[in-house]
Amino acid sequence: MLRIIAGLESQSDRHIAIRGQKINLRPVGAENWITGTAEVAGAGDLCFIATGGLAAVRAHLDAAGVEVILGPVTRTGAAGPMTSLYMRDPDGCLVEVASYDPADRVAD
Repeated sequence: MLRIIAGLESQSDRHIAIRGQKINLRPVGAENWITGTAEVAGAGDLCFIATGGLAAVRAHLDAAGVEVILGPVTRTGAAGPMTSLYMRDPDGCLVEVASYDPADRVAD
């Protein structure tokens, strides 16, 4: 099933959902939306879903010297509310690691 949600009042509601996957459509220049270091049309980011808990992910990232630039924060993924950590790859592209585990949730 393909579902396209676009043209709504809230910019955060613009996305395409396909078989449990979600692609956010971020307008260039949108405020309060984290991006890679280069904001260009067509740029995207990648989200990995963690199943072992974000504490273990954070410990691994810290040990590897990876700077977490945002998080943990609550976001909405393809399967509902999730908790996310954000970092950048060596090229400056945004990478997200998220968990749907209620134990990882943070207070809003």
